[in-house]
Amino acid sequence: MTRTPSKALSLIDRQLDRLKNYEEVAEQLRRHRGETEQQIGRLEQILGSLDESHSALKDAALGGNLAALGHAIASDEILKNTFANFAFENFEAGAIAR
Repeated sequence: MTRTPSKALSLIDRQLDRLKNYEEVAEQLRRHRGETEQQIGRLEQILGSLDESHSALKDAALGGNLAALGHAIASDEILKNTFANFAFENFEAGAIAR
């Protein structure tokens, strides 16, 4: 199965690029990125065994990269990204539970 690009990983990568002054936060985000990669792999494996694929519509609905870009010009970028990440995590959990 071909791995599809993940909006979650793109969002994390964009944020990691901007966390040079927050090494502890960056380390936590790198650790979370690894967990996310494992979760994506498990989900793709499960979907593949069911002859299903990820939902392109759900992927398109996630504006994580746009949010990260918008937050980059804000003086409180790290806080806004934290709130956006929390919302994104809950959206993912809700989408999977459905």
